[in-house]
Parts: sequence; structure tokens; C-alpha cells
Amino acid sequence: MKYASIFLLAFLWIGCTPTRVVEPLSKGETKIQGHFGGPIIEFAGLTIPIPSTSLAVQHGLNDKTTISAGVHFTSMAFQNWQVDLGIHRGFLTPAGYRPGLTGSLQFNAMKAMYHPDFRLWPETQLTAYWKVKKSTLFFSPGSWWELSSTRSFNEPQNNRWLPYITVGARLPHHSWNFGLDFRYMGMNLENGGKVVYYATPFNKGAAGIYLSATKTLCKKS
Repeated sequence: MKYASIFLLAFLWIGCTPTRVVEPLSKGETKIQGHFGGPIIEFAGLTIPIPSTSLAVQHGLNDKTTISAGVHFTSMAFQNWQVDLGIHRGFLTPAGYRPGLTGSLQFNAMKAMYHPDFRLWPETQLTAYWKVKKSTLFFSPGSWWELSSTRSFNEPQNNRWLPYITVGARLPHHSWNFGLDFRYMGMNLENGGKVVYYATPFNKGAAGIYLSATKTLCKKS
């Protein structure tokens, strides 16, 4: 497939993963997570999520700190490498109506396979989560931070801050955990442009939907 510029894909791929870690893993615990979905766009007369896919590994350094690393496959179809690396720290555990709190710092990088183009987006996120029987419900505001001075078509980058809000659930089943995330992102940006038109009931931002499946590979003995 023909190479697509990172500056073009940046519009499509920002906010392209579900919440990586809602609740920190136990020390020594390792999980692998796959996901499908992304921002919802208008394409060929249809309203569909961008078919973004990724595979990530999560590992508990201790009972409060988890690290994660992911690789994105859809970007490869456009001759770009894309990865994300994150560290996630638990600050509170849930108790009754009081939510647990997890803070995340993640770095999202994209590198063209055969061109010098490279982009790096830091991401910060705070996740409040509640235990409801065996399931986990969460609310998570976050931000992507744009470091480049230019955007697609070499236009000046006037917006360095891309905020988002995510609500979702994690539903366990044996050693699996299935996830559903709904996200509203870029509410400070116009939702129509030169690349795609995002499907949203508002004039700004984009809505997204993400499905994930997480498998426990190793648990603390």
C-alpha cells in the first residue's frame, strides 16, 4: 500500500487505543491485550469506527506500579511503525463508593518505515474506577500533547493540547477480561477537516468506540 505521511495519519491515529491500564496489576502479574476500534468517522456513506488494531503487554512491577508496551498494526498498512510505552501508578484503591485512582504517563510514537518522518505524543491520564461485583466501571479524563510545530499539509500547529474523556467497563471471564471504552476527544478542535469528517453530535471533537480483550499470562503466586 502507498505510504501515507505521518502528518496525515496523526489526525486519524490520535486517541487510537483504549485505556491501557484501569487498575494496576499485582507484582509479577503479566497480561496481553488486543484491541479493535477508534474514532468514529463518516466514510463512503457509512458511519464506522476507524479500524485501528494493537497488541500490548502489561506487567506489574509491584502492587502499585504497572508498565505497558504496545504495537499498532493498522499503521503498518500505511508503511508506518507505531508503538506506545506507558507507566501506570495506583494512588487509591476502591472502597465502597470511593473510587480507586490510577495515574498514567504514556508515550505514543510513530516512525515512517522508509522516510525520516517521526512523531512523538506524550499522553497523561487519570482513571477513577469502581468495583461492581466482579466487573470494573471507570471514568477517565486525559490529554494528548502535540510537540510538533506543524500538522498535515505543513500547516502551523495551533493546538498543542488534545483533551479527552473516556467511560468504560472491564468484564472478567475466567483468565480473560473484556473491555468496552467510549471516548470523546478533541472537544477543543473542529471535527471536520481535510482528512476525514468525524461523526459526533457536536461541532467539535470526535467520538470513539474501542473493544478490547485482555488475557492473563502470569499471576502472582
